[in-house]
Amino acid sequence: MNFKWTDPRLSILEGIFARGDRRLGQTLETAYSLGCRFDGWGEHFRFELWEKAFARTGVDPSFYLRERGLEEVLPWDHLESRVNNLS
Repeated sequence: MNFKWTDPRLSILEGIFARGDRRLGQTLETAYSLGCRFDGWGEHFRFELWEKAFARTGVDPSFYLRERGLEEVLPWDHLESRVNNLS
């Protein structure tokens, strides 16, 4: 057997940005200015800098990680793919 694992803190960031909206732009810029680079590589990942970026920009990460209702509008709902459901 081969086991692979991901740092759970990196998974938290992935979840935030997967569910995020334009408010995260400032957080991303702030994290970059704090030195966040190549964060997908374990030896470069510094979660404390991301925490600092969220604090400085006033963004609450738990807002993006919360359970969502089926009827909640998602940040990308305004995009039109022009694909129709033919079934």
